[in-house]
Amino acid sequence: MKIFFAGNLKGGFVGQDAELLADEFKVTIFDIQKYTLSIPDIFRYGVDCLKQIICIHRSDLIYIWMADVQAVPIMLIGKLFSKPVVVCIGDYEVNNVPEINYGNQRFLIRGMLSRWVIRNATKNIVATEPFVDITKKVEPHADVVVIPCCISVASCDEPFPKKKNLITTAVLSEFSRVRKNIPLFEKIRVSGGIDAEMKVMVYVPKEEYIQTLKDAKVYCQLSYPGCESFGVSLCEAMSYGCVPVISNCEALEWVVDGTGIVVPFGDEDATINAIRKAMTMDGVHARDRARCFTKERRKKAIVHLIKEICDKQKF
Repeated sequence: MKIFFAGNLKGGFVGQDAELLADEFKVTIFDIQKYTLSIPDIFRYGVDCLKQIICIHRSDLIYIWMADVQAVPIMLIGKLFSKPVVVCIGDYEVNNVPEINYGNQRFLIRGMLSRWVIRNATKNIVATEPFVDITKKVEPHADVVVIPCCISVASCDEPFPKKKNLITTAVLSEFSRVRKNIPLFEKIRVSGGIDAEMKVMVYVPKEEYIQTLKDAKVYCQLSYPGCESFGVSLCEAMSYGCVPVISNCEALEWVVDGTGIVVPFGDEDATINAIRKAMTMDGVHARDRARCFTKERRKKAIVHLIKEICDKQKF
């Protein structure tokens, strides 16, 4: 079976899906990370998509890791040849949060195109149960299935790390600082009276990232509600035995599933008290929860979905 895979491989979880699919199918990869939404790049992207016509025509299914503008020309070519399309939806595509300048539903045309992609996909994949409702609120006719993201759970089988008096959080870019409410974490670090080191990891080397998670007693993810579709770094922290302190963001609550502490978004006093309480807890239950999100489980679910879709196409 042949799969045409399109996505920004700079995102680790996107490349991870490409690798999982390549284990089972013959995969042609179209990496879109070099394109921006500038006018010249949009034209160049359109031309390069047209160059993929033969590959798309020869494929049995199209797998797109985005429900954004870039998916449109690929889907149009796919529709020309009646190809089934699976779309993985991220949080940005279905959000409209002007107070933090987040989500492409803030924009008339871009939001409309995202909804068209979601509506016309054979199946849309989201990573958590709450995100089904969030997606359907934006596009009621979406056909949505839940397949959680995955991590390497080998860390769960290592000896439980010796924890230090450390609280941490992580952010990949300046763009994500407000969405993840890093300013609140930094404010608490300066004036919250927490008797522990508090560290923000900003796109640190992998070795430092892993060592920090091993050392940390508590991991905070204080994101804006509705603006997380899963929380890979949160899940990785749990796999190393960190006690999670999270905001009342629906997807994060689903991932943690009662193994940490939930606080109202932006509530400084509640967050300080939660961190202090979490410092007295152990992360054994959080680690057990992280074991659920294996690569094998995601691969099995995606492969089953693709085969099911392609079998129906034969009739």
